Amino acid sequence: MRPVIMGLDLGTTLCKCAVYSLDGKQLIVASRPVETDHSIPNGAQQQPGDWISAITGVLADAARHMDGEMDVAAIGVSAHGPGVVFVDKHGASLCPVAIWQDNRCASEGYKLFEEIGYDWVGHGMPQTGFAARLRWSLGQWPDMVGKISHIHDIKGFLLHFLTGRFVTEPSSSAGNVKWDKSMLGICGLSEEMMDEILPSTAVAGGLSKEVAEKTGLKAGTPVVCGLNDGAAAMFGAGTLTPGSGAVSVSTNGIARVVLEKKLPGKFMYEHSMFCWPYLEGKYVAGGFTKTAGDTVQWFLDMSYGDCAPKNRLNIFNEEAEKSGTGARGIVFYPWLLGRGSPSATEKPEACFMGMGRHHTRGDCARAIFEGLAFALKDMGSLFRNMGYPWNDIKLTGGGMKSPLWRSIVCDVLDINGRRAVADSLLGAAMTAGLGVGLYQDGAGAIAACVRDEERPVPRNAEATAYYQRAYAEYTAGKKALEEFRQAVERSLS
Repeated sequence: MRPVIMGLDLGTTLCKCAVYSLDGKQLIVASRPVETDHSIPNGAQQQPGDWISAITGVLADAARHMDGEMDVAAIGVSAHGPGVVFVDKHGASLCPVAIWQDNRCASEGYKLFEEIGYDWVGHGMPQTGFAARLRWSLGQWPDMVGKISHIHDIKGFLLHFLTGRFVTEPSSSAGNVKWDKSMLGICGLSEEMMDEILPSTAVAGGLSKEVAEKTGLKAGTPVVCGLNDGAAAMFGAGTLTPGSGAVSVSTNGIARVVLEKKLPGKFMYEHSMFCWPYLEGKYVAGGFTKTAGDTVQWFLDMSYGDCAPKNRLNIFNEEAEKSGTGARGIVFYPWLLGRGSPSATEKPEACFMGMGRHHTRGDCARAIFEGLAFALKDMGSLFRNMGYPWNDIKLTGGGMKSPLWRSIVCDVLDINGRRAVADSLLGAAMTAGLGVGLYQDGAGAIAACVRDEERPVPRNAEATAYYQRAYAEYTAGKKALEEFRQAVERSLS
């Protein structure tokens, strides 16, 4: 028998599973879509039952393609978050899950800052982190309160489905190695109602007989807790040493840096940052734009309906490249879900600025790429102000498959970037290998599995110089738009 490792990733829009050899070669991959309900203003909800269907489907798809010589040594799990899953005594979810894109809980986050301080801040945007979602959900669906038997974060819910155990891990919604008792207390909850927090490389349990029968995998296969999806993507890209960083452009746009210790909660609040435990005692800090690929999809749906669906993204890229540096004077502020880090807001404020009759949808497409890169630069500038060079950066996520978009990101952020070929799936599988002793440590897993197969992104000195000037104008526009928003709110109050 030939040992292999498996990564399982529940992303915002896709659930994926992949099988890898012990040297990181992807042998099998399967995926299923995950639906999000955006019909509620400022909301974004998913159904836990959809996750279970998708997970069961991808595991079964992968198992069907495995040959008789493959023996799955362990399964590592990664998932998006934060999110709260309330279940009854039968394990059935009691309400939809407001995922990370949902801003409706922000008012509860601000109340928590006033009532118990900032120590609970960890995973997610501070004012919409796990604790804010937990407290908001209890008020949003009061009829379920008497029926609650247990409360999971998203990772904990998945691990319970796979193994039957009530466990989670530090990089996910807890954002720490233990639950914050003051946070639980003010929500009227006890620690016994929450998942036990195990190390990310711990074995959560064996794959249950029920899941094994549905998927064709072997019952008892070790399931390792794993990391959140962003952390798994960093690990899969080989980013582990303090000071190293990554930019991820998928549904969301995220900038991250590895730290030796956790940031103070108040600092995270003041700069709209997250900071959660990583591997081997390290932490990852960063911030996000709230949208990225999601913004591109929004614009494709609105403006590229005349194109065949399979061709839309290619045409978007072609027209954006034709527009040229600067999008012929259009600036896009990518705040479809409110502003992101380092000065987050909750209300939608996105806009194109400087549009004229002569502009085309291709100019808007280019402005979207550039505007999202400017939003990422806000975080890159903060990292450098914190004393981190943040120069040699791994680029992850589906958005960085676009040569144009990754060149814009590198020129705007003024970084030396290299696209990581692997993603959170490999990171989850590597964590599985660590959990069952196939690799000695994180560095050993990276040495065995991670390959820099792509050359560094070519840089354009003229474009970088232009974008430095354009970023100053973008920043001035941010201030002007904030003053405008405040004036409008005053006039309506």
